[in-house]
Parts: sequence; C-alpha cells; structure tokens
Amino acid sequence: MFANAPGIGRVKSRRYRTWIKEAGWLVRSQRVGQICGPVKIEIVISNNARGDGDNFIKSLVDLAVRNGLIEDDNPRIVRGLTLDFADIEGARVTIRRAA
Repeated sequence: MFANAPGIGRVKSRRYRTWIKEAGWLVRSQRVGQICGPVKIEIVISNNARGDGDNFIKSLVDLAVRNGLIEDDNPRIVRGLTLDFADIEGARVTIRRAA
C-alpha cells in the first residue's frame, strides 16, 4: 500500500492510488448514503486474498471515509469491526449503525 520516497517519506504506492480511484467509483455507483454517528463494520474477504488482514481493514475503512459512507474512522465512530474470510470474489463490506 505504501512505499518509501527518497526525501519525502512514506507515500501511497501507484497501485494503491489506482485501487482507491477504481474502488471509489464502485462505491459511488451504489449510491449509498452516509451513516452518521457510531457504526459497526463487517468485512468479509475472499479466501484467495493475499496479504495482511490489517491492511485490508485499513484500506477498506479508509475508502468508506473517503467516499463519505462514514464520518471518520476514530473509535468514537467505529465502535465495532470484524474481519472474516469466505468463498467470495473480492470483498464485502457491511456498515450498520451501532446500537
């Protein structure tokens, strides 16, 4: 997701920036409104996915914030988070208002 740029420090990789743009279009095409206030997030990722689970969490939650689905990703807003793996293609993110 990130690379070291000499004289700059850590920056988003070209591949990650491309993913952010493409995934953002998919999110916006679903015309989902913002859920205000505390939320719980469930993330399900393909069993075939490669990489660290925490990187999936960070990228998908950041995508939700960037596209206005949730207000922020701080603990005041994200009150619960689960990660699971299943026989699906890609990933599925479900965001619900926290009780």
